Amino acid sequence: MYDESYLLIVDDSISNLNIIGNVLKSSNYKITIALDGTQALNILDQMPIDLILLDIMMPGMDGYEVCRRIKKNAATKDIPVIFMSALSDTRDIVEGFRCGGIDYITKPFKTEEIKVRVETHLKVRKQNQELKKLNADKDLFISILAHDIKNPINYLTGFSELLLTNLRRYSIEEIESKLSSILGFSKNLFVMLEYTLLWARSQSGRMEFSPEKIVFSELCKAIIDYHKISAVAKELNIETFVHETDKVFADKYMLNVIMTNLVANAIKFSQNGGVISIYSEQNDKEVVVSVSDSGVGIKPDRIPKLFDITQVYSTKGTAGEKGTGLGLILCHDFVKRHGGEITVDSELNRGSTFKFTLPLSLQ
Repeated sequence: MYDESYLLIVDDSISNLNIIGNVLKSSNYKITIALDGTQALNILDQMPIDLILLDIMMPGMDGYEVCRRIKKNAATKDIPVIFMSALSDTRDIVEGFRCGGIDYITKPFKTEEIKVRVETHLKVRKQNQELKKLNADKDLFISILAHDIKNPINYLTGFSELLLTNLRRYSIEEIESKLSSILGFSKNLFVMLEYTLLWARSQSGRMEFSPEKIVFSELCKAIIDYHKISAVAKELNIETFVHETDKVFADKYMLNVIMTNLVANAIKFSQNGGVISIYSEQNDKEVVVSVSDSGVGIKPDRIPKLFDITQVYSTKGTAGEKGTGLGLILCHDFVKRHGGEITVDSELNRGSTFKFTLPLSLQ
């Protein structure tokens, strides 16, 4: 399960290294060995390690001191350390925990015990890393969101004050212009807050996931009808190449959000008179959906950041349309929720193609 994990085994006994190495090799871990504490610390400076099996009784620097140094180093302090020793006195075990160890394996070694302890602590480490990243992403996202919300609120306040102060001096056309701006910023702010709440619900696991068989062509027709006014305003032609009977196994609400965002983006970044195409291809396991446009394309350095919650960024459309930068992040999360993948292929001034996969049935 965690066969990509890197383990460091530290022991001055070659026979012990061979025993543990053979036990763990069957689990396909990437194993590195060290014969003393100094060598172990040097290895930790040079390569990433996910878990350390550390002997206590070694010449020169004992395991306790090695562990203390590991825990004092900001780069290695979070690596779990499992002590190995023939010492079974309570004081020895307690000292190991005081130094920062998380577990203790006694010699002679028991094969299954080593396997289970290593797998358990690697699992906990992976969960902790994911939790830490999620919290960091959320903190950064909240700070970005707070900054982005300030702008439309400031504009709303400014235009409202300007309108109120000059109400009796403005012409009806000037009043209409200011109210139009206020309405535009209000709508943008509402969408941003709506998407933020939607993303928060998704991340917290409070969003219901109810996949069912859906006739994809019917959903596409509804999406096209929804965007008809925006497409007509730009004289865009939306083509569909979807089999009438193709069905996908998906949560209808989430799929609607995915398709709505992808089609809206295609319209937003298309020039007047352009073409938008929706394709679906079915194989034995999944349906591959593509939404293509002949628009302005995406700069290469922006593509890796499109689905990154820490890189929320909005670009104006060809007619000055504004967005929140959250739509594609929701698409990414919802596609992942289905066990699918979403990718983008784009060329400046030639257009973009967003492609995602959906299962034909529950795995």
